[in-house]
Amino acid sequence: MIEQLAALMDMVEAAFEDIGLADLTFNERAVLLALSATARRESDGRLMTHSETARDHLLAPKLSQPTFHRILRRLGKRGLVRKIAGAPGMYEIIAPEAQSALAEHEVFVTIAASRERG
Repeated sequence: MIEQLAALMDMVEAAFEDIGLADLTFNERAVLLALSATARRESDGRLMTHSETARDHLLAPKLSQPTFHRILRRLGKRGLVRKIAGAPGMYEIIAPEAQSALAEHEVFVTIAASRERG
């Protein structure tokens, strides 16, 4: 099982490199993945989520609220997410290459969630 997990981590690392996000910190990656895992595609095609929903996701490390929101701001400065004006806590994942790559990895999120449920 450990060998399979190592292979999975290698695949995830390669995916981050492929989309130009290998320089994100562990926590930045975790928050971006949690945002993606909790996002819903709107009818206009935008990928939207709420920060607190993402913060509660199993992929998000147990970060303090201020630290989590600092990471959101850093991801925003990188052009990966955008805070939605007039909608407290709502964020859009805006990097197209990140959207498609993270969507491909949705299967990993599903597997992790199903294993957590038992």
